[in-house]
Amino acid sequence: MTNEVRTAPSAWLALLVFADGFFVVLFALREYSAWAILGAVLAGLPLAGSIWSRRWDLPWFGPAAGLLLSFGLAAVQGFPSDSIGDAVLGGVLLGSPLAIMAAILRWSREPAVLVPATFAGLVDLLTLNAALNRLGTQGALATPSALANTFVQVSGDQLTGFTGLLAGNASVALPVQSLRDPVFAALALLAIVGVFLALFAPERGPERIARTGPSGILVPVAVAVAAAALFELAADRAPRFALLGLAVVVLGTVVAILVLVRTKTSAPHRDTGPSGPADRRPKREPMPAQPVPP
Repeated sequence: MTNEVRTAPSAWLALLVFADGFFVVLFALREYSAWAILGAVLAGLPLAGSIWSRRWDLPWFGPAAGLLLSFGLAAVQGFPSDSIGDAVLGGVLLGSPLAIMAAILRWSREPAVLVPATFAGLVDLLTLNAALNRLGTQGALATPSALANTFVQVSGDQLTGFTGLLAGNASVALPVQSLRDPVFAALALLAIVGVFLALFAPERGPERIARTGPSGILVPVAVAVAAAALFELAADRAPRFALLGLAVVVLGTVVAILVLVRTKTSAPHRDTGPSGPADRRPKREPMPAQPVPP
């Protein structure tokens, strides 16, 4: 029987932005169909399975099954613009933040999975928000099928924009440049800080955590709130560079975490027992008694 996976405490900070993103999309969509609900349920199966056991990998077939089902249904209908496959894909996109939350809970101590999953999830949330903004600008009804089609269009425009920037075209407009949500900025920074703390911070016992107090959580929260305020100011002054400024703040925060963690781990260990460092000295064995000559 395999041991249960223990989630790093700081990794719970990363769940907030994906929970917020899920509810934002949930309340923005209209006219849910049974196919869209099926797609959302398939995408959310990993999170439901993690409640039962974080070693249970079978629910991870849910998101893949949802994507395959959406493609298969769209292919059968000849890939029309508003097909059943689009509705399933819209449901999968709705449930995608739940799948990312499950990945963070399941692999919070494995950098090869945690870091790509977190950043892919943040890109997914940015694209979902940009797709909802485009639907609102166009005056279209935000149905799951419309979200799926717009999500694909925004992803294509984003890739085209990055290609233009790499080619030296400075006038390219990226779809995510219009996003100005300080709540998302703060929660995204919290997610990144929580992930890097989970990977690099030394694991401490309950007695050490009790002595440190709430500063381990309050400091990242304060940094995130300050970064969100700066992000909002930058969005008013220079919207084009608002996301770039947030990325710089994130990078500086991560570097500060690494420096602090290395400083703490490289410091010499001192015994905190009642007798102090003297208890760490090796005790001398008593000399055996010498025989007294007659």
